[in-house]
Amino acid sequence: MKKLQIFALLLILLFGYSLFYSCKDKPEKDFFHITGSVFAYPEGKVTLCKYQNNEILKLDSVFMTKGKFKFKISKTSLPEVYYLFFDDDQLMTEFFFDHSDMQILIDYTKGVAEVRGSELHNEYLDFLENSAIYENKQKGIY
Repeated sequence: MKKLQIFALLLILLFGYSLFYSCKDKPEKDFFHITGSVFAYPEGKVTLCKYQNNEILKLDSVFMTKGKFKFKISKTSLPEVYYLFFDDDQLMTEFFFDHSDMQILIDYTKGVAEVRGSELHNEYLDFLENSAIYENKQKGIY
């Protein structure tokens, strides 16, 4: 009988311990990484910018080698739109930054980019797609 009580007590303690640590919030990160790969543009400077007070504000720049780059970004107020530029100040892509690590894949020859890891950016793309459908319907009416 005593062994059964000890076993039950141990099970209750184990359950309580696992419940306590499973419900604990994960600590929030202070920094996030934006990594990228650029096809057909192996080297050059990549500049991360945002639009603020009616001007382009340069936040950071890195030198890309073998078509790869990486930025470290601190937590910001959301939503925040960022822009990537090449050395010649040609716009590469714009994207919504999310408080998560992100990956950006760019095909320089086609001028297209894919952003992974940002729910805000995915919502923005859905908005653009739906507004294009609406605009096409409106043009059809006129």
